Amino acid sequence: MSRKNMIGAVLLAILAPQLLPAQQQQMTLHNVSGETFDVPLRKALPVDAPRVRYPGFKQETLILKAGTVRREGAMPLPCDILLERDIPIKLRDGVTIYTDVFRPVNEENCPAILAWSPYGKEIGGQMLDDVPMRSGVAISATSGLEKFEGPDPAYWVAHGYAVVNPGKRGAYMSKATCFTGDMKMRLTAAM
Repeated sequence: MSRKNMIGAVLLAILAPQLLPAQQQQMTLHNVSGETFDVPLRKALPVDAPRVRYPGFKQETLILKAGTVRREGAMPLPCDILLERDIPIKLRDGVTIYTDVFRPVNEENCPAILAWSPYGKEIGGQMLDDVPMRSGVAISATSGLEKFEGPDPAYWVAHGYAVVNPGKRGAYMSKATCFTGDMKMRLTAAM
């Protein structure tokens, strides 16, 4: 066996358990016609996994002070921000999800931007640092309050908006199963 093949075999033996899918789980869904079909289901990482970067469940209201720097090199907060963490919202089917709301301190009513995604309410399991060259976004251009693919609350609150970051169903502490992608797309692909 050549040295190259031997190295490949050793690497395969080491990595194979990590490359093979874990025991496949499935969930049965129903399409609009009432037909059933099975879809693969992958469990989310536990909230205490280091890659998740979950700050923990804590219902609280904080005032984030102007000038605060969340992480080295990030933009300082341009104004005071009222942060309401882990607000429970009961959906009409009875499922409870949790949301974080960033808003101006002195304004009771303001327009809101809803940042709906499977990435949680804060930085979560995905962040710009995980993407090559941060997708061209400098650390100094963001405050560190933004969630992946979401608006930066520091920018929008300074312009009079609230930013609402829900943890969609199944993400982190929100209940139920987290589906990603468009339901029509999944139904069409399954038919």
